[in-house]
Formats: sequence, structure tokens, C-alpha cells
Amino acid sequence: MILHHRDSAAYLHYFLGYSYLDLLVVVDIWAINIIRSVKGK
Repeated sequence: MILHHRDSAAYLHYFLGYSYLDLLVVVDIWAINIIRSVKGK
């Protein structure tokens, strides 16, 4: 799922540019932090 998610980002990168890719990275990091916090509790 994550691999497919990143592949989609790579394709969209050509259409939307780096700004979308940067936003995607921030969202990925945000999601990982939430998953870690949930598992930690």
C-alpha cells in the first residue's frame, strides 16, 4: 500500500510539481508519527 502510494506520488509529481511532493512527504511523516504514538500507548 505504501509502495503504491509512493508510486502514485511519483506520477503525480510530473503533473503537479514539487510543491505537491513536498506536501505528500509532510503528510507521510505526520501519519507515521500518529501510528507510532498509537502503538506506543
